[in-house]
Amino acid sequence: MAGLTTLSTEEEVREYLANVHTEYSFQCHKENDAAGCQRLADFLQAVRKDFVGAARVLTWNCQQHGHYESCAKLGAYHLVGRGGVPEDPAMAYSLFLGPCEKSSIDVGPDCCHNLGLLAAQGVRQPDGRPNHDLSRRFFAKACDAGVAPSCMHLAISLNIHEPRDDTRATALAENACKMGHSPSCMVAAHLLSQRGLGGKVRARELRAEAARLHAENTGRDFSVEFGK
Repeated sequence: MAGLTTLSTEEEVREYLANVHTEYSFQCHKENDAAGCQRLADFLQAVRKDFVGAARVLTWNCQQHGHYESCAKLGAYHLVGRGGVPEDPAMAYSLFLGPCEKSSIDVGPDCCHNLGLLAAQGVRQPDGRPNHDLSRRFFAKACDAGVAPSCMHLAISLNIHEPRDDTRATALAENACKMGHSPSCMVAAHLLSQRGLGGKVRARELRAEAARLHAENTGRDFSVEFGK
């Protein structure tokens, strides 16, 4: 099958995409191939913008095949009520658990991060109250897999919730800053600024790094705002 780069007319593009849809549909519905179903769902979402159709395929693939990527993406749909599925954080929590346990797969670390956020909000907790110990475990797993925002959230939790560990919190935020996550640089700067003159010097360096990363990501120079 020709690639998109070889297509020269709108009609050829439409025919190509129709063939792709037919191929993925056959893989999913006729061959009962879980990977084919995932490809079909991705196609419906990204190309056709058919979120309702994508949600149906994701639901089928998660329920019938236990396909981790489909379960993860269906969980994301439930977080915001996308594709005709109800907004249901508790359902999203359940769907993220399996992929998080398999953190070696592509979607696993992000699912652990989402679980950390949900646990911190009290989702699926018997009393509805935040479970910071559980949230930390999820964030730690995602952080270990290289999810910088999880490292930052874990650092913040260690700084403001018991049992506190400001030394570990600072190290986590600095490491996330080294990953190129500018908000983590600001968190690390805040934590270090409380440690006397030496900490204030390092905090200024981290604020400058946050400004550099932010400008790099936006194409604008925010050094004045971040340098305050």
